[in-house]
Amino acid sequence: LKYKRPLAILPLGTANNIASSLGIEENLRINAESWKQEKLQKLDIGVARTRREEMHFIESFGFGLFPALIKWMDEQPKTPLEDPNDEVKEAHNALLHLTKHYQPITATLLFDGKELNDEFLMVELLNISRLGPKLLLAKNANPGDGMLELILIRVKQRPLLIKYLEEVIAGKKPQFPIRPISVNQLKLKLDTKDIHVDDGLMETTQHTWDVGVLPNMIDVLLTK
Repeated sequence: LKYKRPLAILPLGTANNIASSLGIEENLRINAESWKQEKLQKLDIGVARTRREEMHFIESFGFGLFPALIKWMDEQPKTPLEDPNDEVKEAHNALLHLTKHYQPITATLLFDGKELNDEFLMVELLNISRLGPKLLLAKNANPGDGMLELILIRVKQRPLLIKYLEEVIAGKKPQFPIRPISVNQLKLKLDTKDIHVDDGLMETTQHTWDVGVLPNMIDVLLTK
């Protein structure tokens, strides 16, 4: 870009996953005062392609439980919640319920010269460390390293995810029990119509996806 300018992030949302992953200051006055330091973080953009579609994402792209959670939340009656933390807690409880009952998706993944076939509750590619309702799934993720963090939860790992979510709901701070895999390119073949791109739910008729990274596309102003 000829006139590339750094991006400042103001954490005014519910989960603020990008800001949290980058350690962005929540206090808006301190946040703005820090801009003059011009401390920058490179930010990659993920790209997911099919023969007909191309999606870009900053946070995450995936199949399985998180599209199901987004769909469930969208279908609930809209009752304004005073505290954003209440919405996060509601999402945690909904995700736990879904995890107990979700029918797995059969998928084939090709990455690092390997082919993996299995039944999955969740397939996620994260560019940042957090996903959805403030869940720290890839604590070592670096959104400017040209890599994505692949989270695979097989159906046989359902008890691990249930235990993790129960501990989150109980107010503990458990470590996510499934190790992410760093990849810069991945091919997915699976049969599902629901996907999510960042926090947006989408329907697709495409079953084969090539996912990669556009490195260092954005400069973000850090506050610490």
